[in-house]
Amino acid sequence: MTQAELSDLCLGAKHKFARRIINQDSFPFQELIDTCNRLRISLANFITLNPNEPFLENKYNYIIPEGKFIPIEFKPKNIRFVYGPNGLGGNITRDDFANAMGVSLATITRWINPDLCSISLTEILKLCNYYKINISSFVEDKNKKLEEIEEEVQATQLPTRIWQEITELKQVLEKEREENRLLKQENEQLRITLKSYIFQAEESIENERQGKNIRKWIVNWSLLENLKNILGITEKELIKSAEFTNDTTTLEDMNIPLMSLIKLCNKWHISIRHFFMRYNGTKPQIHKYSYYRSEKWKTIIFHYEYISDLFGQDALTNLNLSEIAELNEVGEATIRAWCTSPNTIRISDFIRLCNTLEVTPSCFISDNNRIELNYNMTYTEFLIEENRILRQRILRLKEKILK
Repeated sequence: MTQAELSDLCLGAKHKFARRIINQDSFPFQELIDTCNRLRISLANFITLNPNEPFLENKYNYIIPEGKFIPIEFKPKNIRFVYGPNGLGGNITRDDFANAMGVSLATITRWINPDLCSISLTEILKLCNYYKINISSFVEDKNKKLEEIEEEVQATQLPTRIWQEITELKQVLEKEREENRLLKQENEQLRITLKSYIFQAEESIENERQGKNIRKWIVNWSLLENLKNILGITEKELIKSAEFTNDTTTLEDMNIPLMSLIKLCNKWHISIRHFFMRYNGTKPQIHKYSYYRSEKWKTIIFHYEYISDLFGQDALTNLNLSEIAELNEVGEATIRAWCTSPNTIRISDFIRLCNTLEVTPSCFISDNNRIELNYNMTYTEFLIEENRILRQRILRLKEKILK
């Protein structure tokens, strides 16, 4: 292509390239990066430590195929790491750096700002040569390795590679700090938004409570009672899959520990939602094993420690431990045991806890297996479940921020 065509393609104007050739000291370094990216040529073909004039080859030795070329990135922020304590320039001040480069402090400020940086090709090369810093400290080019300076290590200074590692660590630290700042900001916005949603949801729930649209959670005892027949196994085999520690245990009473039911579900790939449902006035039907078995199984997890979310600061309810214990007709020690040991809470205790405090089992049990529910939820029931889960998510986010 002609020089005008090249200039228009890479610099956006037909006359710019000719001006850059005439006055190469004003050639912005970013424009060279943009030219490399536009033509898919590595920066290593333009920047070299070899004083001899390189032999020019045909375009196929320079042009990288479109699918393999990785855009080159200039990182002006890294110029900040040249000066200062343990800087790449060797513990120099910002004033020292500006004087050595022959520019003002305001120019240094513009250089380290990605939106304002106008450092020229001549200036970036002067910086690297003067302080013996590799060009790769400021540019990321994964297409071809940029040449590196090999110098003798002085007793009073660290090797260049160590400085580069320090630079990379500073970049990682800066990125982590920015992510942490964004996460805090996101959490604060989410907290404000959810507070509004929770208030609206609780108002709707309170209004619809008057219409008694909230049904109690029930246990599908008939499914548990007939489970061995559905699976085609003996009661002994069923007990073994529930991992009971006592060999004399039977399923006659059915009120087994919730954790044992979770183990049964994981063993036979049956969603816990088949056992817990809102009462719709009819007795649940019994089906074949194929109806209950979930494909692409995802392990069910019982978060027994989340029971402590029900009381205390920022709790899911407005009740304290003693009030929750009284509602569930158990002692405070029993509630504490439920929070610390997964085998202490039984199915009937768990379902009563959900009903007395109007929380969904999903607040404590993670079950990501999809099933077709055999009952419909009312609007109020949906709001209650969504309300509790969102409030619990706030608690988890606060824990994440603290960590």
